[in-house]
Amino acid sequence: MSAEEIGQDSDTPVERKQCEQCNHRKLLTEFHRRQNKTDNRMRICAQCYRENLEATRHRGEELARLRELERQEQEREEQEKSAAHQQQQRERAAHWPEKACIGCNQKFPINEHGHLVVPFFDMHSSTCERCGASLIITYEEDGRLSYHCPNRHQAGCGNQYHGYSEKYCPSCDEKRRIERSVPCCVCQQKMGYFLGHYQGYAPWGGGTAIRLFCYKCGEKGFLSLSPSQQAFYIRSRCDLVFPRGQVIYGLVDPESHLVRNVGRTHTPTKRMSAHLRDRREDFADVGNGPYYSKATWMNDLRIKGLRPTMKILREVEVAPMVIEWERRYILHGIQQGWPLTNMEVSSEGLVTRARASQLDFLHCSFESLVHENFVHEKGIEAFVHAYYR
Repeated sequence: MSAEEIGQDSDTPVERKQCEQCNHRKLLTEFHRRQNKTDNRMRICAQCYRENLEATRHRGEELARLRELERQEQEREEQEKSAAHQQQQRERAAHWPEKACIGCNQKFPINEHGHLVVPFFDMHSSTCERCGASLIITYEEDGRLSYHCPNRHQAGCGNQYHGYSEKYCPSCDEKRRIERSVPCCVCQQKMGYFLGHYQGYAPWGGGTAIRLFCYKCGEKGFLSLSPSQQAFYIRSRCDLVFPRGQVIYGLVDPESHLVRNVGRTHTPTKRMSAHLRDRREDFADVGNGPYYSKATWMNDLRIKGLRPTMKILREVEVAPMVIEWERRYILHGIQQGWPLTNMEVSSEGLVTRARASQLDFLHCSFESLVHENFVHEKGIEAFVHAYYR
């Protein structure tokens, strides 16, 4: 017997309500409850409600399908553009001079810096490490490229042709880098060069890095070691990066007799030889605009048949503190008006603040340097201050 028939035989009147969607009068029990309504029921019946949910689900699935098709089409177009551009680059590189790698004896094109190079994605994956999607790659006219995952998992940039060695191809150079790298403090495996934060500090900068763990073990693995083990490894890695006998030196111009460059080393003779080999004709640019660099200065001196002299400015007793003293002497030189060629002078903001500062950079406290933002509070200098014992 139906509910309607039961209602007809009962003395209690049957409550009914008209659905605002299908306009049928139905039993009140065929409407879902809704507390904020006068009759505590929804405006549409349960059947219409279910049909609306199903229609919404179908619309969502169709929209997702169309978006996926659109994404795949965009990805296909990007891949075609990338392949075409890579082919153009390979054709252009075919006219570059070649040089044999002393590791594998194969010939590779060399770029304007004399480095053996290969296309960027011959050395790097063109798919996302996390989701496996093909990276979206943009090639720039200046020889750079940028890439990102369509799902926003990773992004990066680099030169369209990859290579940093004048003797080894990128593949052999990477193998040598791994062989020469220090083992991870956790797993004791050589996993190449990896920069990882420790307790919020970034223990790298100034052309050097203190490496404690590999990308697989990460900071979590290092923190699983006992405090005494962590302290031991931090000290040993700092001593490895900064051997005893560290000095702060200045390269003195033979014409003006002024310090033109400030640096640090524990092997002055070898460092001087490296400076004399480092030359370039044009201005350098590290992101703040072109500036007169040390390499440009060296090239100008060589043309004149001159060479600078090295003057020891300070012998550093605690070797890892040399990274801080190098920063102090560069700031001091800027403040005193030395015509420096260090990359720090390319930042007009830093130069202006250093010249206007009332600090005595060679004698003020480290906290003062941090307070006035001359040293990053979580940089390599602060790391050495906090953890080197």
